[in-house]
Amino acid sequence: MINRIVNQPAVPVNGSEQNMFTQELVRKRQNSFIDILQDNMIPDEVSFSAHALSRLHQRNIVVNDQIKANLENAIDKIAIKGGRESLIMLDEVVYLVSIPNKKVITALEASDENVFTNIDSALLMTN
Repeated sequence: MINRIVNQPAVPVNGSEQNMFTQELVRKRQNSFIDILQDNMIPDEVSFSAHALSRLHQRNIVVNDQIKANLENAIDKIAIKGGRESLIMLDEVVYLVSIPNKKVITALEASDENVFTNIDSALLMTN
């Protein structure tokens, strides 16, 4: 069989060395998989879709660092309860959020005549 690993010669190992080698390889692969998941699939902070950014601009809604922190806190609380598509109301602004992606889908000012569909959870927060 041809050794396809470049710059790494094949080294014969006895049973105990092979067991340690195999355990180390499995550990590295597990850590690597976890790192990849954390780096690529689980966002660290809330983000905004292009649609949400457009709506924020059109509706003159300002999102500062405190609001982002409150949104992240709300998203974490909803995620613990298993929410996936949620309505989060902070003060007088409603955010529709994809919880697994930590992404705000749209935002609008609260009013009496809004209908929201396709959500599985809601969190109302006030300062």
